[in-house]
Amino acid sequence: MPNLDLQPGTGSFDYFWSLTYIKKYKQFGMYSNFNYKFNTYNIEGYKYRSVTNLTLNAFFQTKGENISFIALVGGWIS
Repeated sequence: MPNLDLQPGTGSFDYFWSLTYIKKYKQFGMYSNFNYKFNTYNIEGYKYRSVTNLTLNAFFQTKGENISFIALVGGWIS
């Protein structure tokens, strides 16, 4: 039998919360995303730990005649 952590699902009903914030001034901006996944117990009494993620990114937007390009750089905290 494969390791439980390598199987595709937990067999539990889980909750997922997400909050996104975007701020732009002229061509520069900031993008942040906060996620929280709350896991519950499955029918066998097993529960994965809950997970929190935060990403922070800075971007620069430039426009051409028929296209808009956004360069993005950032990182995450898990």
